Amino acid sequence: MPFRTAEASREALACLTFDLDTLGLDMFPNGPLSPDQSQILEDLSYATIVPRIVEFLADLRVPATFFVIGRHAERYAATLRGLIAGGHEVANHTMTHPRDFAALAPDAIRTEIAACHATLARVTGRGPAGFRAPGYTINRFVLGALSDLGYSYDASLVPSWSYSMLKLASQRLFNRPDYPIVPQELRCAFAPHVPFRVDAARPFHLHRDGALMEIPVSTVPVLQWPLASIPLMMAARKTKLLEWSVYRTRPFLSISLHDYEFTGTDDVRDLPRGLFVSRYFRRTLDDRLDQMRRMVAAARRFYRFVTLSGVAAAFGPAPALAAAAR
Repeated sequence: MPFRTAEASREALACLTFDLDTLGLDMFPNGPLSPDQSQILEDLSYATIVPRIVEFLADLRVPATFFVIGRHAERYAATLRGLIAGGHEVANHTMTHPRDFAALAPDAIRTEIAACHATLARVTGRGPAGFRAPGYTINRFVLGALSDLGYSYDASLVPSWSYSMLKLASQRLFNRPDYPIVPQELRCAFAPHVPFRVDAARPFHLHRDGALMEIPVSTVPVLQWPLASIPLMMAARKTKLLEWSVYRTRPFLSISLHDYEFTGTDDVRDLPRGLFVSRYFRRTLDDRLDQMRRMVAAARRFYRFVTLSGVAAAFGPAPALAAAAR
C-alpha cells in the first residue's frame, strides 16, 4: 500500500477505545481477591481512573468509546451518563465478563449480550450500538446474536497471527479454571484490517450485504502486532515506527486501551499485583501518559478521531472499501 501524506489523510478515521473491565478483573489475575479487595479496585477504576482518562481525552480533544460490563452499570450510572454527555460512547462488554465467553453455549452468549444491553439502555437512556467480547475472541454464535439483536458493529476482532499465537501459548502455559484463556483462531490473520461488513456465519469474511460491521483493532504490518495493551505500549515507544508502518499506510486506525494503562503505583498502594500488570509499573504513570499523548498527537496528523459508532456510520455505506484493503 502506498504511503499517505498527512495532508491527504484528513478524512481517514481513528478511534480510541477503553475496556472498563475494572482493576479488580485485570490488575491481579494470579489468584482470587477477597470481596473487599475486588470492590476497592472496582471503585478505584470508576472514581479515579475513569476521570483521569476523561481528562486525558479532553486535553487532546478526542472522543472515545468505552466498553462497559453490565453488572457495573447500576453502581456507576452517573459516571456512564457523564461519559455520554461529554461526547463519548458507551458500548456493550457483556453482563458479567466471563473470560471464556466465546466458549459458552450459544444461549449463554446471547444472554450475556442481551442482559448488558438492557441494563445499559435503562441506566443511560440509550441502548448501545456496539459490542466487544472479553478477550477479543468471537465466533459465529457471538456475531449471530449481535445481528439478531440489531447491533451496528462488533469491535472484537484482532486480525493478528502473532497475538493469536501468544494467546495460544498462554493457554497452554497459564490456563486455569479461575482464569481461562480462549485464543482466537489463527485464520483471523487473513481478515480485513479496515472496518467491513462481516459474514455472521464466517466471522473473518466480508459479506457485502451483511447487517453487522466488524471494526478491527489495528496492527503493525507483517508481525501484525496489535495496538492494544502491552503490545501497544511497546510499539508506542517507537513513534516514528508507528508513523511509517501504520499512520502513513493504513486508512483506518483503532487503538485499544484499558484502565490499567492509566493506573499508577500510588493508586493501588499495597494491594497484590499480578505479573501481567506489574510490567506497567516498571515505568511511572507520568511516563506512560506522556508516551500515549505523543502517540495520539502524531496520529492526529493523519486521522480524524471519532467514536466507533462514527466509524460504523462512515464505513457502512461503502463496504467495497474493505474488499480493496484485503
